[in-house]
Amino acid sequence: MILIAINNTGYENLLWLLSNAQRNNFYYKPRIWDSLLANRSEGLIATTGCLAGKLCRILEGPKEIKENECTIPEYERFQIAKHVLGRYADIFNGRLFLEIQDARGHKDGLQERHNNRLIQLSKELGLPLIITSDAHYLKPEDVQSHSMLMALQLHQTVQEYTNGDYWGYVGTYIRSQEEMLEAAIVNGAESAFHNTKLIAEMSDLKFKFGEYQMPNFDIHTVDDKQEFLNWLNQKNVC
Repeated sequence: MILIAINNTGYENLLWLLSNAQRNNFYYKPRIWDSLLANRSEGLIATTGCLAGKLCRILEGPKEIKENECTIPEYERFQIAKHVLGRYADIFNGRLFLEIQDARGHKDGLQERHNNRLIQLSKELGLPLIITSDAHYLKPEDVQSHSMLMALQLHQTVQEYTNGDYWGYVGTYIRSQEEMLEAAIVNGAESAFHNTKLIAEMSDLKFKFGEYQMPNFDIHTVDDKQEFLNWLNQKNVC
């Protein structure tokens, strides 16, 4: 999920959630339980995320199998998705958006299937859509530099990389306003484009630039700094 702080309370809640995920719920990656979201949702907007998100995995079935091999009927997956979305709609109280992306360039058809399902869910549940785009580099011509970086990371030659994972990142530059509107229209969901402005208008975060935002802990009042850190951990202070 994407969480967006729209005011100072939301920013503080976002910091708390991130700290808690790192300190108390780290399992391969930092994780956040729904119960924590429910307690710290004030001032936050949520979207359902990309293809790696929870909602897509529910609708598509386990990622290890293909769509036509899933043993859970699509109708049942839709019912599960509706239940999950109902819970998140209650948690975020008018601040939940269903997230679609441009399906052009996706060869396996997964993004198009996911978009169509979300558009249907949006109509059935009355939840607003938003369109986003993965951004891994700044401009279209940066794709070659990105390929070299990824090839180094994967210990491959550039040719090996472009024959494999390369296509998953084609077009993942920062899109223009015109490109995003076109993508929304192609999906038959122009409202998803205009809802990005709605999110911007909902935001009223007052952030002070030019100074550190780290909390100030006076450790000079204690003799044992490790004991002080243990005390902070017990108190669950972020």
